[in-house]
Amino acid sequence: MSTCKYLERKELRELRQKSDRTAAQQPRTLLAEPVGANLLPEVAGDDQGKILGRNAAATGLELEIEQWPDETADPTDFNILKIFVDNNEIRDLEVHYPQGGVPSPVELAVPVLYLGAHGLKEVRYEVSTDWDRNPRDSATLTFFYDTRDPNLGNQPEAVRLDADLIANNKQVTPDYLSSHNDEVVMEVDDPVDRRPGDTYAFYWGSGLSTPTLQGTLPAGPIQFRMPASLIGPMGQGPKILQYTFTDRAGNRSPYSTPETVYVLLSDPPGGLLAPEVPAAPIDREEARMGVLVNVLAYDNPQGGDEILLYWHGTYVDTRRVPAIPAFPIAFTVDYDVIASHGTLLPYVANVEYFVRRGSDIGSPVNPVTVNLVVPGDPLDPDNPGPEDPLLPLPELESFTQEINKIVPIDSGENATIRIELPNNLVQGDLIEIFYGPGNGEFVADYPVTGLEGPGFIIVRTLPWNPIIRDVGNGKIPLWYRITDANNYKVSKKQTVDVSVNNFTITDPATFTRVDPADGRIRCAQSPWLGIPVRIFAPTSLAPDDEIELHASGFDFAFNTELSGPPPQIIPHKVIQNDVTQGISLTLDWRYFVLSDYRCGIEIFWTIKKAIGGGGGSSPTTRVQVTVNQAGATCDPTQP
Repeated sequence: MSTCKYLERKELRELRQKSDRTAAQQPRTLLAEPVGANLLPEVAGDDQGKILGRNAAATGLELEIEQWPDETADPTDFNILKIFVDNNEIRDLEVHYPQGGVPSPVELAVPVLYLGAHGLKEVRYEVSTDWDRNPRDSATLTFFYDTRDPNLGNQPEAVRLDADLIANNKQVTPDYLSSHNDEVVMEVDDPVDRRPGDTYAFYWGSGLSTPTLQGTLPAGPIQFRMPASLIGPMGQGPKILQYTFTDRAGNRSPYSTPETVYVLLSDPPGGLLAPEVPAAPIDREEARMGVLVNVLAYDNPQGGDEILLYWHGTYVDTRRVPAIPAFPIAFTVDYDVIASHGTLLPYVANVEYFVRRGSDIGSPVNPVTVNLVVPGDPLDPDNPGPEDPLLPLPELESFTQEINKIVPIDSGENATIRIELPNNLVQGDLIEIFYGPGNGEFVADYPVTGLEGPGFIIVRTLPWNPIIRDVGNGKIPLWYRITDANNYKVSKKQTVDVSVNNFTITDPATFTRVDPADGRIRCAQSPWLGIPVRIFAPTSLAPDDEIELHASGFDFAFNTELSGPPPQIIPHKVIQNDVTQGISLTLDWRYFVLSDYRCGIEIFWTIKKAIGGGGGSSPTTRVQVTVNQAGATCDPTQP
């Protein structure tokens, strides 16, 4: 019995081995090769074969796969399609098709991120059913993924001009064209990785948007031939020459190193006039503002002519004549250029320009007198002025002998100004004193006699009426100016603290949109839309008065200021309607810092009277604001 079982097992084993040998001898039938629908075809002489071009960056490799036999075993079974790139499965691209659901053809795209770097690629697919899980391979699609330009990322060298053009100072003239077959011929080197189908684009001029010449690279040396029929219509003047290489995959090289030629097909510039300097002679004030220099019309101007301006040998700037020539062409010479040739003594600046159209043609020189010398001690060479920080500050003494202060008890009284005479002033120099904001109010002057001794003090009166009274309260600047026949300088500003014109305002500002129950501002008042405030003070206000509403932010209990930056200040100039109807202003909610979605706001207002210069401050008003909703907030502006 056991012998029979042994023989049965032996026969079964031999039968299986024979079956395996038979299967191994069967040729493996591959499914059809996937089709690269957006591959560029092979080109004779290019060993890259089929190519995936640059435009595939957006679409990926577009595959079409021939429908395979549906061998699903049951309606619950399904087909499985897997894609492989260089024998690596792209799991994101696995697709399942139900029984009878395989399309003809199957279309899908392989994103370029799965293709890896520039180089040769192999793509195949496998199909199976879920029940069988015995995959069947396809033939392999081989192509080249081309991401490098023909010059492998290197900037091509500039075009090579012929020797005659170089000897002619790179000037394209009628004589040059007539002796060179009415064309300009340029040569360039082959791109580093030249291949069949490579193209060129050549640009003549300053624009790089539209090629002047383009085409497939010729079989021999690469030449760009620019005919006179194109040169003339493209205008005269300097022309920048550049080119690019592009392969058939769409990879373009960088623009080449630029070369420049000068097209001179008409008469050269002539009849140049000396530049015009309307402000001459030049003093320090004019130099500070920048000196205008005009280049006037000349003979035979051409659009693109370059005009180079020089101030006493120092290059200033270059301007181009517009396509339709228009004059004058204006330049501005900065203070630094003017001062670089001397601030301690006057000098004569030779102002000239050159017209560049191939070669340079110079204008006549305009000699311009420059005097940057200030009265007294010189300014630092880097300081254009007019402020001289080394001048003694003026000093003010009030009627009650307060220094640089005018207090209420000084009301109605004049003040005294004292200035120590600065060094090295001479007869004819003039000192003028000013008080007040902006350009200030002229107070008095002092003509220097030249006889003053060391430590001499200038004493002048600052009158109550109209200056102290009308300028009003505040931090008021006091300074002086020293002038000679040519230039001036000013002292730094002394700050005078004036509080003489104060008066009391009894009418506080009020918050107009509050909860009537307790005067707080809550969600119902929508503070994020702005917080309205009203000032009604008919006995204090008059037309043209200047008021300011001041607002500061605090915590809810007014223990700590939270607003951080300086108080929110809203200025307003009073009109007649404000006197009778009141002034309505709105606080910016974004200014205030919240703690637990709550804050406190304190306001007051100040006034500067249009008549009499008086001023004052109102009492303060406070309000508590909450937009807290059980730990959250109703404020849509809060995070």
